[in-house]
Amino acid sequence: VGQRRLGDPNWGEFVKSAQVSGRARGHHVVRARIVSMRVRSMAILAALVLTPHASPAQGSRFADTLRPAGPIGIFTADTNVGRATGAASYDSRQHTYLIAGSGQNMWGVRDDFHFLWKRMTGNFILSTRARFIGKGVEEHRKIGWTIRPSLDTSSAHVTAVLHGNGLMSLQFRRATGAITEEDKSRDSLPDAEAVIQLERHDGEYFMSVARVGDTLVTQRLVGVSLPDTVYVGLFVCSHNDSVTERATFSDVRITTQGDSLPHSTLRRARPG
Repeated sequence: VGQRRLGDPNWGEFVKSAQVSGRARGHHVVRARIVSMRVRSMAILAALVLTPHASPAQGSRFADTLRPAGPIGIFTADTNVGRATGAASYDSRQHTYLIAGSGQNMWGVRDDFHFLWKRMTGNFILSTRARFIGKGVEEHRKIGWTIRPSLDTSSAHVTAVLHGNGLMSLQFRRATGAITEEDKSRDSLPDAEAVIQLERHDGEYFMSVARVGDTLVTQRLVGVSLPDTVYVGLFVCSHNDSVTERATFSDVRITTQGDSLPHSTLRRARPG
C-alpha cells in the first residue's frame, strides 16, 4: 500500500483501499501502518507548537492538515477568529494545553486571535495557570480567558488579558461593533506564570489574577449584558499579524454553579 500524508486530498481513498487490501492480506497490518502515520503526524503537531515565532503560513498549514478531530481536553474545538491563524493541542499526561495564535490585535472594534472554546450557560468560574513561551515580539501580545456570545470578530465580550509586558486588564465590548473598553489591574505580572480567573455570577463579572503562590487580586465589572449561552475559552493573540506566538495553560478548570463555589472570593493562587 502506498503512503499518503494526513491531509492529502486522496487520504480518504487511501484509507478505503488500505482497508480493502487489508482484508486480503491481514487488516491488522494495515491498521498498524495507519496508526503509525497518525502518531508521526501528532509528533509534527507538537514540534510546530513548540517552534518559536512560526509564520502564520505555517500555522495555517498546520491547522488545515493536522487539526485533531473532536474535543481538545475539556473544550469542544479551536477556531481562528477574524484574520488569524493558529492551533491548539492537549497533553493528557501533563494536563497542559499548548495554543499558538497570530492576529493583529484584540482591541477597538475587532478581534483577531486563536480561540480554544466550549459553549456554556449560567454562572461559572474559569481558572488557569498561564505562561507565554519565549521572549516574544510584541509587548502587547495577549493570552487569557474570553467570554463572548459569538465567534464574530466584533462580538461583544468580557476578557481577562495577560499582556507580554505583564499588564493584566479586564477588557470588554458592550455590544457587537462597539469600542473595546478596559479596566487595568493594579497587579502587573511580567515574565510570570500567572493565575488568571474569570467568573460570571448573575450578570456580573469578576477577574482575579496573581503570580502563582500570591493572593489573588479581584476586580468587578457590571453593566455588560451578554446572553445566557456564550462561548468561553482560552486564547492567544500575537498583536502582529505576521507573527505566531505561543502559550501554555495548565491547571485549567471550569467550575459551574452546581459545584457550589463562592463567587468573587479572594483565594490564594496555588503553587505547583
